Amino acid sequence: MKKWTLLLIGMLLSVCVLSSVSFAYNPAKQHARQVYRRTATILVEAQDAARMGHRYQGLNRAISHQRLAKDYYYTRNFEMSINHSLRAREIAFDVINNNSHRRSRRPDFDSVELRYRNNMRSNDLDTKVSDDGDEEDSLKVKINLDL
Repeated sequence: MKKWTLLLIGMLLSVCVLSSVSFAYNPAKQHARQVYRRTATILVEAQDAARMGHRYQGLNRAISHQRLAKDYYYTRNFEMSINHSLRAREIAFDVINNNSHRRSRRPDFDSVELRYRNNMRSNDLDTKVSDDGDEEDSLKVKINLDL
């Protein structure tokens, strides 16, 4: 009886340890979610700016980068997710500026985002995204603000 009790307690402890390891805090995942949300709000601003100013160039590419960021997030490739979302944000800022639209007062990038941004190569990221479709149609795309 003691052997079975000890075996049961051992199994319960091992399950507890394994479950705590699988649910460990992952800072890259949290950063990816934060970056995605901030970029999504800026993409909505870029859509509004393009709607008002009628200059759509780049909006389609920004949305494509954000979609790719979401795909990378769900495949647990958080660094690539962050990189593509930050690239989408850069392009969205260009769209906003090209339309002479006043941006919100938030800083463009926070300290965590700057660290990732300094490590990315925009040209490499742009090769993974296609520019298919009409730029004006990108105004009709609903931007998901959350993952």
